Amino acid sequence: MTVANSHTPDIRNCFDVCIVGAGPHALATLCALLTPKAKLTDSQCQRSSQSRSRLPSVCVVDPNGSWLYDWKHNFETLGIDYLRSPVSAHPDAHDESALLEFAFSRNRCHELYEPDYSRTCLKGLPELTTGLFKLPGSKLFADFCDHLAESLSHQFIKGKVDAIKRCPKNMRTYNNETMDNNIQYKVTVSCTNHTAATNVGGSSDSGIDTNDSSSDQCHRHVYAKHIVLALGSGGAANVPESLRKFQDTKDVYGQKHIVHSTECTCANNIKDAANRYQEQNQTVLVIGGGLSAAQAALAAIRTHSGNKRRRVILCSRRELVTRRFDLPLQWLDRRHAQKYMYDFYSVPYEQRGEWIHDVRGGGSIPPEYMSRLIAAERQGQLELMVDTVDRVEHVTEQGVSALRVSFQGASDSSSKHLEPLLVHRVILGTGHKPDCTEVPLYRTLLKRFKYKLPITRTPNPLPVLNEDLQWGEEQITVVGRLAALSLGPDAGNLMGASRAGKLLASQLGVFSHLYTCDNVLSNSFGLLDSI
Repeated sequence: MTVANSHTPDIRNCFDVCIVGAGPHALATLCALLTPKAKLTDSQCQRSSQSRSRLPSVCVVDPNGSWLYDWKHNFETLGIDYLRSPVSAHPDAHDESALLEFAFSRNRCHELYEPDYSRTCLKGLPELTTGLFKLPGSKLFADFCDHLAESLSHQFIKGKVDAIKRCPKNMRTYNNETMDNNIQYKVTVSCTNHTAATNVGGSSDSGIDTNDSSSDQCHRHVYAKHIVLALGSGGAANVPESLRKFQDTKDVYGQKHIVHSTECTCANNIKDAANRYQEQNQTVLVIGGGLSAAQAALAAIRTHSGNKRRRVILCSRRELVTRRFDLPLQWLDRRHAQKYMYDFYSVPYEQRGEWIHDVRGGGSIPPEYMSRLIAAERQGQLELMVDTVDRVEHVTEQGVSALRVSFQGASDSSSKHLEPLLVHRVILGTGHKPDCTEVPLYRTLLKRFKYKLPITRTPNPLPVLNEDLQWGEEQITVVGRLAALSLGPDAGNLMGASRAGKLLASQLGVFSHLYTCDNVLSNSFGLLDSI
């Protein structure tokens, strides 16, 4: 009997791909690797059934232990009814109508919202008549993603990735078996001892090895040939300079005065404040000019509905901009989208960051949310102001802790806020700065692999990826917003998630058994090499 040691992992711990993260980009990548649902010709179906090639084994690691945890939580706490993206944008990387079909098959078409595109450049687009540009309800989208994840064979580990290291060459398992092309990386995952790795669609016996079993915290090790980093927004939250040193200040109840709209406790903080200050002048200041700020402001209004003396203010640096999607409509028009992508790829790599910023154009709000904001303002539930925070100080008046906020416009006689505001809660709907050096796992990788993982320096530190989204010399793929310089301005959107997943699947040869030497027009999978 061969005894296992640190250099002989159990074959059950070895995977072709380890995906770090469990958001929509991670799910789209998993789907692209495991379920090619594109239509096949008869000859392709025959070759697929005769092929001895197997689908890759995949392990997913996420600290929340479930798919799309943050998205679902934001749906609930911020009261998000519909997604901003059309129903054709979802994690099923091979079937754009999958979410629409899911709604039809379950008699949930009433959860699809149809905007008016009659006066836009999308008028006449065939997809409008098929329903692919309707907006899915948040509950419908979440249920679809759960259904999709359950249909894909993978192992899910609840834990945080602490380190990714190179494995010794020619590593073999203690069963004397060897992964194709050898194992590349050892992934160290910190988790609690009672956390189990779940085989979705299989047994609960994961075989994951565990160290330090005597304590509540333990480390698990998985081994993979390829790593996918799908870590969401990819950077620290944008915090105005004048507010940074007050981020940790708390009220008498232990609640932070300043929270970001993406923080899990954001809406709970608002609700707690509303309950505790029912008899006081409760003021909530929301900062930002995009959809997140609008959602946070509306959530603050709802949670303060019982307090007649409450005050909610939405402050933006510029006049609020109304736009259906966070990209210009032309980018969603397949008649012109390829032309815009060609323009993007023709821009030098080091200039693409600024180019993307110009295309996206800053924060914007869909028409439906703008209507709600205007209605709330007319009803006296919300104040809209265009200004910038200038000075902030922490004060305590009559036993109540608050922030005294002054605005730059106070020097302007036309400003509505000549006097400083006494604010009990500040909610930042200011988004995140794309910066890989602000993500702990990226910092660890940059330190360990040094010059093998290049990054840009201007305008923000981002990974330098090749056309397959591979990072430097390592078998590490980056998806999501941090892949924007190689994938395009929609990298952080659901549409970019599907494209990224298919690129990785093509790179790993998932479709290789479907290639033919025939005319490429008869073989859609052959086109994947040219994406």
